[in-house]
Amino acid sequence: NCQAIHRTLAEAGLWMRVQHGHLVICDGYDHNQTPVRADSVWSLLTLDNVNQLDGGWQPVPTDIFLQVTPTERFRGRRMESCPATDKEWHRMRTGTGPQGAIKRELFSDKESLWGYSISHCSPQIEEMITQGEFTWQRCHELFAQQGLMLQKQHHGLVVVDAFNHEQTPVKASSIHPDLTLGRAEPQAGPFVSAPADLFDRVQPESRYNPELAVSDRYGVSSKRDP
Repeated sequence: NCQAIHRTLAEAGLWMRVQHGHLVICDGYDHNQTPVRADSVWSLLTLDNVNQLDGGWQPVPTDIFLQVTPTERFRGRRMESCPATDKEWHRMRTGTGPQGAIKRELFSDKESLWGYSISHCSPQIEEMITQGEFTWQRCHELFAQQGLMLQKQHHGLVVVDAFNHEQTPVKASSIHPDLTLGRAEPQAGPFVSAPADLFDRVQPESRYNPELAVSDRYGVSSKRDP
């Protein structure tokens, strides 16, 4: 709900309000810092979307920084230089996802593997499931197009960087809540591993780059090399 968003932002020393019909994010320490449009920081963070949450839009509590002790604060010159990505929205809705991801991206301006996976794959997975077209083959091909692989690990599923095995895998259920064996197998059948020739058949359109700045995604010339 909206209060969960307020609390997560407060952990990073930030707060959110409505200005001229749009959500803006403000620096909780420096009131002279110019607020930034929330949807420029995080494309799904719009007033319309927040109003669809349980309870809709709710103003930030006046004592938010007494309720939540910030663990970090913005120290740059302009807030615009350190945007977050699209995906923390998913954690707000589902309660899952790596803790602190929004803060890491706000302050380091580096996209996480989780954030990359959310923004590049989550909407397509949702569409496949909604249309009743989810299969393990389609799922593997979708991830492969983004340079990722879905794998079974222990008793669950993880998403890995297909080209850099040093990257820590991400729980698949943090990318989409239905990407668990318990939820997916009744629809798609027993899990089938990605075929060995997957990348011979599927040419990646994009690859995760841990050094890519989150803000590059919003630039006119932003591009990922496949």
